[in-house]
Amino acid sequence: MSIAEQWAPSAASDIRISRMSEHDLIEVVEIEEQSGLSRWGWAAYYAELQTGNRDLMLVAHPAKSSILEHRRLIGYIVARETAGSFI
Repeated sequence: MSIAEQWAPSAASDIRISRMSEHDLIEVVEIEEQSGLSRWGWAAYYAELQTGNRDLMLVAHPAKSSILEHRRLIGYIVARETAGSFI
């Protein structure tokens, strides 16, 4: 079972967690820039998506959204497994 499946909320939840994809990157970088916490940028996230750590890159969406709010992210997390532990 993947991390995304382990942490997937129940049907009654307001948040849906899924694996990050290339289609999420513009919104991920928007959140990054607005928060000021990280300066990875689009290219770094894209490169990380091409690695084996892809299962450790998750995004959060509202569970119920209208057609006008198509794919609006409310958060994301990126982790990396090294030597059997997460960083």
